[in-house]
Amino acid sequence: LEAAQSLAGTVPIRWVIVGDGRMSEWLTHEVSARKMDNVLLLGRYPLEEMPGLFACADALLVSLKTNDVFEKTIPGKVQAYLASGKPILGMINGEAARVIEESGAGLCCPSGDSRALANITSKLAAFDGEQQKQMGASGRQYYLENYSKPTLLARLEQLFRDATLRKGSL
Repeated sequence: LEAAQSLAGTVPIRWVIVGDGRMSEWLTHEVSARKMDNVLLLGRYPLEEMPGLFACADALLVSLKTNDVFEKTIPGKVQAYLASGKPILGMINGEAARVIEESGAGLCCPSGDSRALANITSKLAAFDGEQQKQMGASGRQYYLENYSKPTLLARLEQLFRDATLRKGSL
């Protein structure tokens, strides 16, 4: 909310938030109390409708609190965002940030740093449509090469082959 509030009136961005997590009541109250007309709260949507919502977005935001466990994992949301072919804004640390940056799919800043989120959001908004499209395409390609079902199944099969070869050589 701090990033959205700092950009209000200066960068033409509407923040659309989907979901109804444990902070949703607080979020609804804060958006109303701050009179934030650049934030739209849609509430919960079925998982199968998310790709359609992603398709309507110019970019997708993923954020997680700083946490040692979270920093060593890649949330499923990051993989879904890569698959969507949309640019990603990550207010996230660790492996997820590494994947977003390595893939060329988006821009990242440290978890919890609202000023940095405002900065990378402004930067992404300043990119022309072709640059944004290329970021999304890079993320999609990275997803296909690293997380798609055929890729993961091929890796699993290779692990089984390797294990069988090692067992046979013992």
